Amino acid sequence: MKKQLALLLALLFFLSGCSIIERGKGANDKGLKDTTDIQYISSYSSMYDSTLVKKSNGGLLFVDLVNGVKVYACNQPGCQHTGGEDSNCLAFPNKKRGDHSFTHPFVYKNQLYYFSETYEGKIRLNRSELDGSNYTIVYEQDLDRVDFEQDIYILVDAIRVENKLYYWIKETKTSMTDDGWQKTDAAILELFEGDLDTGKCRKLIDTGEYFDVKLNGFYYSDQVLYSQLWKQNKSWDDTPYAEPSKQVNAWGELSYEEINEMLAASSNVSIYHLDSEEHQLKDVGNMFLLGVVKDRLFFWYSEGVLKTFDSNMENEQLVFTCETDIQLYNIGDKILLKYFDIHLNTGLYYRWDTEEEEFIDLGYREDYSLLILDYSKDKLWIALTPMKQSSSSSEWHYILADKEDFFKGKLNYIKIEDHLTDID
Repeated sequence: MKKQLALLLALLFFLSGCSIIERGKGANDKGLKDTTDIQYISSYSSMYDSTLVKKSNGGLLFVDLVNGVKVYACNQPGCQHTGGEDSNCLAFPNKKRGDHSFTHPFVYKNQLYYFSETYEGKIRLNRSELDGSNYTIVYEQDLDRVDFEQDIYILVDAIRVENKLYYWIKETKTSMTDDGWQKTDAAILELFEGDLDTGKCRKLIDTGEYFDVKLNGFYYSDQVLYSQLWKQNKSWDDTPYAEPSKQVNAWGELSYEEINEMLAASSNVSIYHLDSEEHQLKDVGNMFLLGVVKDRLFFWYSEGVLKTFDSNMENEQLVFTCETDIQLYNIGDKILLKYFDIHLNTGLYYRWDTEEEEFIDLGYREDYSLLILDYSKDKLWIALTPMKQSSSSSEWHYILADKEDFFKGKLNYIKIEDHLTDID
């Protein structure tokens, strides 16, 4: 029966442009519509409606996944849409304007936004029409510290919540060793809020200076920002791995716990309440924050164990155990859990029910893995990958699925032409 079902799925996928595969178990359907407009924006791309906006060869490109059209964010007649120091293409960094590189492109209220780093080391938020016209600088941040090198960059995803944009920026002080390695001597992380409507930007908090600071997770739920911060309190110079070339080996030779002990490092969850501006730091030891929804923080505790806590790091609950690693997705204000069952030889997919506070099996039992690449208000961009340890992109296929139906256990999708998702 399983083989017959797999064959049927394959035929539906390759022979039909649009399909609906129902796998739901009659779970609680309440809360499946997003109540808040939440968007996680990667440094490379984001999605709105059925369109991707992404970096392509350094420029900004729109990809209509339904109609199969690719268009650069430039309306100049005859433009070749190429970058370079002398480029005047609206979709590429412009030296005359001072732009060095673009990151985190997204669309809000039918206008294109993106960050750029200038040659002076400043961070800009830019806005234009979708065709690149009517360009303006929303705001510009000059973050250079007197004793810090110009090494400033936005970390991981930025999060847009309605008209507000939240992101962490890292500033580092570096030096060169005698053998040509660059080493980090000090670092600081700063959390910012940008208002897309007023064009104002403000710093919410910073970590203070450490030998190094890393951001291991950044999430939003119900007017609260959650960030996992790793802070290094002891220099590598005081360890057997003082040379930067040996520090790479240390991460392979030592456990995470041993690294933390050697560097006197601490791991905290920063909890920032946007309404009251209250800020809390909670020690989380060696746990990893994987996601947050409705005052529940999801931590990978140890091999095969997923736990939740409330925002006070109390009310601990073990919510999932398995024999292999899992993937946890924050999709809007929902949590999706995915893992590979070695006994069933298939991927299993669960959504978190915020009312019952438990994972609900969505019922998918496919012969391919569903890899969530991005999402918009109503759609999920999904890669169908072979059910094996590694595969090449030539073996992948892509679909655009209805997001609400997906969380009901119904895979309602259209096929995307493979060439539209080529990585440039």
